[in-house]
Amino acid sequence: MNNTNAGKATSPGWQENEICCLDVSLNNRYQVGVYLESTVDWINRRFASCIISLGDTLHRHNLAPVHGADSAYRLTREMGDCWLREARTALSRFTIEHKVIRSDEWLKMPGFDPLHEELWGYYYTHSPFHRIVEDDVEKFTARHQHLDENAARKASRAYLMEETAADILLSQSCRTTHLYP
Repeated sequence: MNNTNAGKATSPGWQENEICCLDVSLNNRYQVGVYLESTVDWINRRFASCIISLGDTLHRHNLAPVHGADSAYRLTREMGDCWLREARTALSRFTIEHKVIRSDEWLKMPGFDPLHEELWGYYYTHSPFHRIVEDDVEKFTARHQHLDENAARKASRAYLMEETAADILLSQSCRTTHLYP
């Protein structure tokens, strides 16, 4: 018997997942208007349900170096409210079960705080993970040269660790395919 996959680890493809997670970043032009409508139509044809993970107050980390923590939080919460209003028509196109989870909701979920803390511990003790995070921090810092470099690095790390903890929580509850148009 000639099995070319013998001894190889295989995992199901994204097409085999019934649930998708549409990760939404504020100010992403591909996540509003006709782009979002097209994405919703595509999702309807491929999945049984969709979680829309609105990274609204997650974005506060990016704005805090300029606006301060409290103002950045209020501003991103308002930006999230605005996105929800503007996306209403596109979201109404869903023919499958769907729900929006905003950043604040992830932070309040049972298990988030200990997981987030554990992730920070992993960052400080596991050099491959540390390098991966720092590679993304460098890319963020290079794109935002108008910001104080140390503040930009700190903000980027906080963003990444919070986002990763939320993604892990989701993966612990169900198998999803993440979409980020």
